[in-house]
Amino acid sequence: MKTLLLLTLLAGTATMEDLQALGSQSAWSELLERAEDVPAAKRTDEWRALVTKAATAVVQADDSRAAALSARYPFLAASSAFSKLHGSASVSALEKCLGDEKLRDALTECVATFRKTSPKPDALAAAAKVIRKQWNPAAPVELYADAAAGSKELCADAGLQESVLAALELPRDERRAKVGRTVAFETCSSAMAAPLKAAMVHASTYLLGNACESLRAKKALTELQDELCRDEGR
Repeated sequence: MKTLLLLTLLAGTATMEDLQALGSQSAWSELLERAEDVPAAKRTDEWRALVTKAATAVVQADDSRAAALSARYPFLAASSAFSKLHGSASVSALEKCLGDEKLRDALTECVATFRKTSPKPDALAAAAKVIRKQWNPAAPVELYADAAAGSKELCADAGLQESVLAALELPRDERRAKVGRTVAFETCSSAMAAPLKAAMVHASTYLLGNACESLRAKKALTELQDELCRDEGR
């Protein structure tokens, strides 16, 4: 039956009935290969739902196909099930990429490739944790910043808070220090209040340089801290 159906499809334009028949046989890869043979005018919500079901099943079996299917069918982004699988696949690809010893700058190159997958907040946070396994705490701060910008719930993530505090321990003009200030004093100001207060007890010169002005504006400096800040020209 399956062979006969495939031979029939090869002979001409596919119909929704043809795709449904493939779906009933769980022939998901074959369905995706023929999905675009359905005339554009007949690609209804039912067609998109069937393609989404097929794509999700295919990626569950082989997550390396997630990126290509996402690019081929942009509407898949509306599916929470597919998006979750796509996110997991992109994080796995990032982890594999970071282990490629042939790359001159694995962190920069691999993160750039990962970003092309248009990752959602959960995937960004997961990718940040993968980077933290091999690099210093400040290294994933930009991924954490984007994750928090998309989902404020991630501001409470311990990994994010560690990364932000580490970024604030960098020279003020460094890119990651600037990102850290944005997360600490804008995006996640409420969640970062307690960790910052603790860090300021024995603040380094760099932390003072990054935190003094914003904490003074919030009236969150002790008298001693305010004096230390002024000694640093802040």
